[in-house]
Amino acid sequence: MAPGLDEEHRTFIEVIDRKSDHLQRLVDDLLDLARLETGRVALDARTVWLSRLIHQAVDDHRAVATAKNITLTTELAHYLHAHADPMRLRQVLDNLLSNAIKYTPPGGTVTVTAGSPGDSDDHPGHHAAVTVADTGIGIPAGEYEQLFSRFFRASTAKEAGIKGTGLGLTITKAIVDAHGGAITAAPREGGGTVFTVCLPVDPQTSP
Repeated sequence: MAPGLDEEHRTFIEVIDRKSDHLQRLVDDLLDLARLETGRVALDARTVWLSRLIHQAVDDHRAVATAKNITLTTELAHYLHAHADPMRLRQVLDNLLSNAIKYTPPGGTVTVTAGSPGDSDDHPGHHAAVTVADTGIGIPAGEYEQLFSRFFRASTAKEAGIKGTGLGLTITKAIVDAHGGAITAAPREGGGTVFTVCLPVDPQTSP
């Protein structure tokens, strides 16, 4: 910032900077979404140690959760793997964790669980399921079907004055779809929201 500016002009420049950053993120998200939806993104899918990737993502979000007095916990199967692009899968985890923390009031809880549905020693599961559950402000029942639509924002988020572009979940779904996976959202018993991501364990399977 140029020296010698008065306080009013400094404030104007700071506002312009914030708006410019917001617009740049919006453009980047739209371009990313367009590439995903048209199949122009080549996934570098491989066998990923899913449990470790989740632990890393949770650890990176822990400081923000702690600052907001939100308890962040995990319940993970240790030897859980998935067939996925680790960078893109990390983007999915970051989006879901960021949203859960953002929409959960202080004193709440965000819990991440992961496992293979129907897994056993004799019949290992073909899919890995990851859930991110929060005790947040929740989503009205009639709005769940629109949740992954671009630019859609739940009425509860708008009423609470929580800012967002309405693209994060759309991009998250596009990434999961590109992996041959599935993502769903449902109300959490007692309040809040639960997101579930189901991913193939190997290239030959899909949810």
